[in-house]
Amino acid sequence: MKHADKTHDREQMDALAEQIGRYKGREIALREVCGDHTRVIRESGILSLLPPRISLGTGPGCPVCAGGRVFIDKTIAFARLKGVILATFGHLMPVPGSTSSLKKEKEAGLDIRVIHSVRDALLLAKDNPVKKVIFVATGFENSAPATAAAIVNASMAALNNFFVYSAHKCLLPAMAALMEEGIKTDGFIVPWHIASITGTDVFGFLPEKYGAGCVIAGFDPVDVLESALMLIKQVAENRPVVELQSKKALSPEGNSKAKAMTEEVFVRKDDYWQGFGVVAASGMQISGKYSGFDAEAVYHADVEPLNEANGCICGGVFK
Repeated sequence: MKHADKTHDREQMDALAEQIGRYKGREIALREVCGDHTRVIRESGILSLLPPRISLGTGPGCPVCAGGRVFIDKTIAFARLKGVILATFGHLMPVPGSTSSLKKEKEAGLDIRVIHSVRDALLLAKDNPVKKVIFVATGFENSAPATAAAIVNASMAALNNFFVYSAHKCLLPAMAALMEEGIKTDGFIVPWHIASITGTDVFGFLPEKYGAGCVIAGFDPVDVLESALMLIKQVAENRPVVELQSKKALSPEGNSKAKAMTEEVFVRKDDYWQGFGVVAASGMQISGKYSGFDAEAVYHADVEPLNEANGCICGGVFK
């Protein structure tokens, strides 16, 4: 069955690629903005199916890459604090900082636990009352509500050994910053899981202000290629709009409960994005009401001097 599914997907992709290949207009610059889409594009060979006049770039970058080495260095500094269990998702483990990585620090003996959800971090705190558990919270608007709910639950349960290092970022200000820099982008492929929280209306500024189309897409290779075709048609028809490729239910206003939970716990802050510098109101900081759970507010971590000497090119890729 799996082989049949893959064969069907390849047939669909070939058919979509054929339609894309018929486009004979001007050069088009498309862009995806999610690490999951980046992975799917690379693994499925989508770039090889696009004609030379169609480019598909990446960025402003996933929250991990966009945070740069300063984010990894600070995470490592928290892990080195005495009596700390650092709870993190697995994709952070190999990411290099200035001189080390979480993987190397774990191998050297630090107590770093790979978890699958913020709930796992809460359970670690409950099961290890004499330890300080610091959860490294990453992700865009779709991930923040779960972190916010965990902080509220910890507050209600008086779980005073649970802390969060918030590296949550807001996608829309970074997309606007990219357009303000004049980086040619005719259309964006946006992941549906972010739009499921924010709603679809918030992306309207892209066609209205910048003339860039937007297609909200699923995560299969066929989804991404179909979204590219939809954007190409928008350009060919001089019709930049927000469209849905994803068949999942989405609303113009988004998930009001999830947004309310995020607003209860987090406030916006200016934040650093690799390749763009500081972008106004693009980060999420734990509010004063819940500052007792904010690892940055509670603990001082000695962060080593930043070293970019070994040539990370993420900033250039994002542009």
